[in-house]
Amino acid sequence: RQVSCGSTAAAAASASAPLPGAAAIQVLPAQLAAAPGWAQRALRSARQLLRDLATNPNVLTSLLALLVGCVPALRDLLIGDDAPLALVQSAVVILGACCIPTIMIGLGATLAHGPGGGALPLRTQLSTGVCRLVVLPLLGMGIVIGGYAVGAYAAPDAIFILVMLIQNTVPTAIMVHTMSAVHSNMEAEISTLLFWQYLVCVVTIPPYLAFYLWAVGEVYTPAAQTLASL
Repeated sequence: RQVSCGSTAAAAASASAPLPGAAAIQVLPAQLAAAPGWAQRALRSARQLLRDLATNPNVLTSLLALLVGCVPALRDLLIGDDAPLALVQSAVVILGACCIPTIMIGLGATLAHGPGGGALPLRTQLSTGVCRLVVLPLLGMGIVIGGYAVGAYAAPDAIFILVMLIQNTVPTAIMVHTMSAVHSNMEAEISTLLFWQYLVCVVTIPPYLAFYLWAVGEVYTPAAQTLASL
C-alpha cells in the first residue's frame, strides 16, 4: 500500500511538473505583446499575407505548375503523349483554349458600363495608372533587356524578348476583377481602375511597342552568330 501511494504521488508530481520548453512557450506570447508597435504590425501583415497567398487560387495554381515542371517524376507523369495521366493534360489544354474568349467576354462586361460607381480618389487612380502603364514597363524593360545583355538568360529568338517586354506593358489583368468579384471585395473600385487603364493603354502601348521593336533589333544576337563569335 505504501508503494502504491508513493507511485501515485510520484505520478501526480510528474504530471504537475512543467514540460521541457513549456516556460519558453508561455513567455513567447508575452514577449510578442511587449514587442514594439512596428514589429507587431509587421507580424500581423506577414500573417495576413500568408493567409491571402494560401487562399489565392492563382498563387496556388502557379506553385503547383512550378512543382510539376521542376520535378521530373511529376512532369513525366502528366506531360507527354505517353504519360500515364495524359488525360489530365488534355483536359487542361481544352480549358485553357476556352479561357481567353471567356476572359474577353468578362472584360467587355466589366467595361461596358463605364468606370463604375467605385469611390476612388483621383490621386489613387492616377498613381495606379502611372505605376502600371509608365513605371512598370520601364522597370520591366531594364530587367529584360539588361538581363539579356549581361547573359543572364538565352533567348531562342527575338520574339521571346518582345513578348516578355509586352507583358510588362499591358494593363492590369481582368483576372483581378474576377477575384474581387468572387470574394466580394471592392469590385466597383477594381472596375474603375480597369476602365481607365484600358482606356489610357491605347495611348501608352504604341510608343512602347515601337521602342521595343527598335531595342530588340539592337540588342538581340542570334544564337548562331553568338556561337560563331565565340
